[in-house]
Amino acid sequence: MTHAVKFSSPTTTVAERVKDLRQRRGWTAAELALRCADKGLDGFNRSVLANIESGRRKYVTVDELVALAYVLDVAPIHLLVPVEVDQTVDEHFYRVCPDVFLPVPEARAWVRGSHAPFAVDPRVYYSEVPLDEWKPPQLTSEQVVERGEELDEYREIVDQASPPGHQAKARQFLAEGALKNNQRGTDV
Repeated sequence: MTHAVKFSSPTTTVAERVKDLRQRRGWTAAELALRCADKGLDGFNRSVLANIESGRRKYVTVDELVALAYVLDVAPIHLLVPVEVDQTVDEHFYRVCPDVFLPVPEARAWVRGSHAPFAVDPRVYYSEVPLDEWKPPQLTSEQVVERGEELDEYREIVDQASPPGHQAKARQFLAEGALKNNQRGTDV
């Protein structure tokens, strides 16, 4: 039996989501580009949009992402990360760095600011949430500190055991194994 896995990237996801939302609204690429230009997105035209949607252009700027979300009446997260897990595959991951992938629901929670992935220090992650937006994580504050301390030890072990230049890949490999063996409070 084959185990099917899908990997989505930020730029590809934005391209797919923009095209889908544009078509559902009945707009041409020229109409969406004009609406973005009317909101002050300089240099954004039908050609740029067509290149993004087709994948010929391999990047989307943050300014373009935010303007597209605004014009399409959606939150930026709904362009940036898949809104649903692809049910035609066994696992659907989202690339957050060239060598780091998260399950789509975990990636959405991370982008929303409500979940610190395993290899991210929760002490730092949650310290950046504005007080008026703070919602306690599924972990207690003691668990957050404990997990951060465990992460320090884990990073030190990985760095000592890995050849120079391979620490990041080793950390990702070990983090994925830890997530599969025990969720350690990372439910999203």
